Amino acid sequence: MSTYVIRPADLGGSGPEDLLQAWSGHGRALVYDRCGIERLTRTDAVRHALDELATGQALADYVTRGRWATVAQGLVYGATVSQVAVAMGLDVDEVAAGLRSWADGQLAINLITPVLHDELQTLLTQGGAR
Repeated sequence: MSTYVIRPADLGGSGPEDLLQAWSGHGRALVYDRCGIERLTRTDAVRHALDELATGQALADYVTRGRWATVAQGLVYGATVSQVAVAMGLDVDEVAAGLRSWADGQLAINLITPVLHDELQTLLTQGGAR
């Protein structure tokens, strides 16, 4: 069985509403099939499964792509690393590693200043909230 597989990157121009609608539609088709409400062919079931995975990942990518900038802003304005970790469902080490990686990358391409980079490193070391 040869099936074209869509990739999350193929959906990059889609907005969140379109992604959510597509993701929901694929999931609904699979649930209806599993419950015997509306049977799918094997080919259609595979297509819906793969498309649900791709659209779900594209939606997740869309809603999380600015999160490290938001983390940085939250810390600069007084949130603690612990508060950020709770809000993200991560532990403090994951937040620190993610923000350090993001900040290093942003500094390397001049999207944040060395001053902000140093401030973020200090806030991470101190746990945030000066």
